[in-house]
Amino acid sequence: MLTERGWPQPLSLIIHTLDDVNHHLSRGRYFWLDLVRDGIVLFEVPGFPFEKPGILSREEMREEACTYFRREFKKVGRSLRTAELQRGEGAKQKDAAAKSEWSNEAAFNLHQAMERAYYCILLVLTLYSPKSHNLNFLSKRAEQQDERLIGVWKTDTKFGRRCYELLRAAYVKSRYSDHYKISDDELDWITDRVMELQELTRTICEERIAKLGGPDTAAL
Repeated sequence: MLTERGWPQPLSLIIHTLDDVNHHLSRGRYFWLDLVRDGIVLFEVPGFPFEKPGILSREEMREEACTYFRREFKKVGRSLRTAELQRGEGAKQKDAAAKSEWSNEAAFNLHQAMERAYYCILLVLTLYSPKSHNLNFLSKRAEQQDERLIGVWKTDTKFGRRCYELLRAAYVKSRYSDHYKISDDELDWITDRVMELQELTRTICEERIAKLGGPDTAAL
């Protein structure tokens, strides 16, 4: 129905229990405060109200942001390193099918690196990230928080668009489809973009933590 009426973006649902929503409201998490303040209640059952919003102190924001950065950012590097090792193993293979299997594994971990970078940004900046493996969805949410993320993927060329689509599809197809194939050139292009995203993630998160009065992230 929304598509027929020309809705500008695909509709995405974020589903949480009332207990979960109230937990975050009571903690003063601003993503949830914005939802309750600006959202429209479509259906409400009497006797199940929203909690009164709490107040999240600057110190608590800083502590949570630092915790998220410390936990999530290293996962980006870990996935990149895993992809690098898998490509190295693939290069040793004399059999084309065996090499392709290693390349597909590397593509999956590059997908994970990108996904984790966006998780890291969203968690540090908003203290919330939806549980999703949809790179289009995650990138749009992250780009709304910092415009420097727009254009990282350089999809203004046919090759760039192809590489991005291969990465986007890698979460499922690189593991389960016999038809998924990715070349060294495509993996090189994707790796460069993910490394650029990794550095931008560090910069964006460092700036946010510094703004909250936190320590140098090198100490985290």
